[in-house]
Amino acid sequence: MWASLVDELRGHLECGLRGMLTEDVVRFATAKALVAHGIEATTLWAEAPNPTLKGSRVDLAVGRPRPSALIEFKFPREPNVMNAAWTMALGEVLKDFYRLASYPGDVDRIFVHVESGPLRRYLAGVARRCGVDLDTDGVELVPTAVAGLPATALKAIGTDLARHRVTATRVAVIPIDDTLRLSVYRVAPLADARTRDHPEPSDRCRR
Repeated sequence: MWASLVDELRGHLECGLRGMLTEDVVRFATAKALVAHGIEATTLWAEAPNPTLKGSRVDLAVGRPRPSALIEFKFPREPNVMNAAWTMALGEVLKDFYRLASYPGDVDRIFVHVESGPLRRYLAGVARRCGVDLDTDGVELVPTAVAGLPATALKAIGTDLARHRVTATRVAVIPIDDTLRLSVYRVAPLADARTRDHPEPSDRCRR
């Protein structure tokens, strides 16, 4: 299914529509791919409320009236790469992991991330400095490591969410073109997060 999604996104690029490729386009293309792979269209709905987080909504839900799967999307787009707000993008990306993990009940939690080359390089630097690594098949967001992230990123996540340990498994990583890549993660509920000792964060992470 994810390969089908990438094929559609590539088609937009090949038609010269790179400037029109947004997070909403990725969400709609995902909905189309789900339907093409057997999901009933009437069971899909956007902006599903998260009952554990006041005012928070999930980008796409599958199943009515009770969702069986939840999907969050992120496609940070920066028109000026030299002055990009990457720390804010980092916080918003990580916050989706926490939002999905906090959702109650027996439900699949999927995070779909379209990454540009510059963002991927920034995230690689964060992983080296702070130990918060998304470019791995086993993601683990540990409170002590997350606490060392830049203040802008921490503010986007929120204090209450950042105190939790969150884990996720990367289920797909597919190049879209020379600069864009699709990464898909299955996020574990908070009760399933594993414990492990980690060192205290270093001040060098705060940049």
